[in-house]
Amino acid sequence: MNKPVFRISLIVTAIFIIALLVYQYAFRTSLTSDVSGQIKAYFIDSPDSFKGRFGSAVIHSELSLPRFYKNRDYKPAWSNDQGLSPHINKLIFAIGVADRESLQPSDYHLDELEQRFKDMSGQIERKSPVSPNRLAEFDLIATDAYLTYASHLLAGRLNSETIDPEWHIDPPEMDIAEHLEIALSSGSIEASLKDLLPRHTCFGGLRSIYSRYRYLQIQGGWPTIDEGAAIKPGNRDARIPLLRKRLEITGEYANIDVTTPDVYDTSLVKSIVTFQKNHGLDADGVIGNSTIQELNVSVDDRIKQVEVNMERWRWLPRDLGPRYIMVNIANYELKVVENSQAISTMRVIVGKEARQTPVLYGLMTYLVLNPYWYVPPTIIKEDLLPGLKSNPNYLSKKGINLYRGYGDNAVPVNPATVNWADIDPEKLPYVFRQDPGPKNALGRIKFMFPNKHFIYLHDTPSRSLFNRTERNFSSGCIRIERPIDMALYLLKNNPEWNYEAIMKAFESEDETRVNLPEPISVYILYCTTWMDENGEYQFRKDLYERDERVAHALKRELPDA
Repeated sequence: MNKPVFRISLIVTAIFIIALLVYQYAFRTSLTSDVSGQIKAYFIDSPDSFKGRFGSAVIHSELSLPRFYKNRDYKPAWSNDQGLSPHINKLIFAIGVADRESLQPSDYHLDELEQRFKDMSGQIERKSPVSPNRLAEFDLIATDAYLTYASHLLAGRLNSETIDPEWHIDPPEMDIAEHLEIALSSGSIEASLKDLLPRHTCFGGLRSIYSRYRYLQIQGGWPTIDEGAAIKPGNRDARIPLLRKRLEITGEYANIDVTTPDVYDTSLVKSIVTFQKNHGLDADGVIGNSTIQELNVSVDDRIKQVEVNMERWRWLPRDLGPRYIMVNIANYELKVVENSQAISTMRVIVGKEARQTPVLYGLMTYLVLNPYWYVPPTIIKEDLLPGLKSNPNYLSKKGINLYRGYGDNAVPVNPATVNWADIDPEKLPYVFRQDPGPKNALGRIKFMFPNKHFIYLHDTPSRSLFNRTERNFSSGCIRIERPIDMALYLLKNNPEWNYEAIMKAFESEDETRVNLPEPISVYILYCTTWMDENGEYQFRKDLYERDERVAHALKRELPDA
């Protein structure tokens, strides 16, 4: 072969190779594009919902997951052209400490993520290519983990409406898919999750109690005390040394040298009184069986109680607002709160076991002086009708009048002319009304925040009941200890309604509606444990036995999608 021809051949070959390389470079696909294609393939048949399992990971965010990927054109969230994104490390760490929030890391695919991350990281270190399909699966698992965990932090692990039929406050809402997109853009995965936590100080206090009691659980908890004869101050009893140890563990008693360790001395009495106050008991310093029973509640059960209350706080709005009234049913207490500080506290009476006060939110807009009491259907059916069937004068003894119709069109009816045995309690043709006055069941004032449950705050003629430790005597509404103080606070920006004006209105016994200058939010809650403003741990009896239902549901695994 002559040299010119040979050179031409080499030149043509070189040009061909260069052209081939240029072609391949121009048209090759990136790893991100390949993973994106794999992700998109999972949503072809069902673009708006997704159900599936990858290894042990069951996808739970079946609606928000496809929306998240659709909004980003199916681009992977947790990998890039070089392999795994550093964001994934932050996500795995955040999920690994989910138990600090009384949530289970296993609900968020922790084991599956850690194992897949380890395997793929090893491949990348060995410069062995990771298949786009594996990265796509990993992406879907990680995104579902974030979306599910974020949803639980924001609004709870459980559906409040299905778990507690007496819960009537809507949970907080947010576009979690958009929240994740923002977190990925800013690189703030952990911060974005923390931002979803309830912002109220009560939730922060519960987290502190939870951390402390989990530590005590690891340490073995505390000893139990035998029940027996009541121990009074000054008594000698063989159980006293163990009582000192029990209270020392939970911080109510300081370990001090005592000359007679089996004597119920002044220092221990002080600790017992503190314990009794912090557990809603009569703080009389006497160690009876009711006090011992509270002392013997195990650390496991206390942790469960805290978990339940942390979950309930997730069901509430993240911010209750700058000014509100909060009633804690389980503590028989009302607080007026401004800028996170309680400016007024008073005792309340709540619904009895058979007529429980529900959890609800309302906006108080007016109060009524000298209110008429229109007896609600439940009380008519369960109390008044049985009484009338045996005694036609039953209503007059209660100061209740009978009418057909309401207002100016109401026609008085003599109860003695009615055959009460034939009355259908589900189709009552009459109105039962108690006139204003000192014996009115609502007292002199009622405070209205309209709601479908007909629950409101009100005065009461039965003042002595506020001296009871347990105050569940009402038919669902909430009787408050200092109604005049409450009225003066709510009307402080209305100069026409000072103390003298309110007293004068009472004397007239005319029903008077007074609109509030500023509406105020009202939260009726059910909290059986919290940390008070002094850092004391507070525990209360589960008055309506609602805790166990929530605790049981929290222990169940998340359902398969």
